[in-house]
Amino acid sequence: MKPKYFLVVTAVIAAIFGVIFIVFSGIAMGLVGIMGNRLIAQILGANVIGFAVLNFLARNLEKGQGLRIILSANLVSDALGFLFFIFAGVTGGLSMLGWIEAAFYLLFSLGFGFYLLYEPRPSLAKVPCPAEPC
Repeated sequence: MKPKYFLVVTAVIAAIFGVIFIVFSGIAMGLVGIMGNRLIAQILGANVIGFAVLNFLARNLEKGQGLRIILSANLVSDALGFLFFIFAGVTGGLSMLGWIEAAFYLLFSLGFGFYLLYEPRPSLAKVPCPAEPC
């Protein structure tokens, strides 16, 4: 799968979760098993929608520094989200839906890490000029 398609998939899933956390904030927090107020859930939803928009708009970036920056930001965000969900699960504060969301964070982290590590990078070597002067 190309990074373009992975970014679109993550954007769609993030947008769905973001809207759920904004519109149904009280219910969503209870279903996940995390106790908190509506404002925290809505801020989380806004942040997730922000990453959805970022990923969707970055889908057509060519391989290079711009794409690597987007992938790195997503990796850090999703890896931290996964760690926080695991911590909440270990302390007994997650429901089954919370564990499913932790799995999404793990899958996204692995995907972004894969594209950062194993996608071919553009060559930094200077291409010789076919005709003088360049």
